Amino acid sequence: MSDANAITGRVDNIALVSNEQADAVKLISGDIREINRVLEANAATSQECSAASEELAERAKVLKELVMLIELKKAF
Repeated sequence: MSDANAITGRVDNIALVSNEQADAVKLISGDIREINRVLEANAATSQECSAASEELAERAKVLKELVMLIELKKAF
């Protein structure tokens, strides 16, 4: 009977550890989902910043041309 009890104890232990591992996997999966969400948000923000930077560069170019025109008009 003691062999049966030992086997039962080991099986119970395996079940317990398996449940703990399953819980850990669930936590890790949730953390990975959160990381993916943050990465997607960062990618979107990066694209927005890139577009804003291009727009600012174009506006700076136009402003520079306007300043040059004003300076040219002052020269005459």
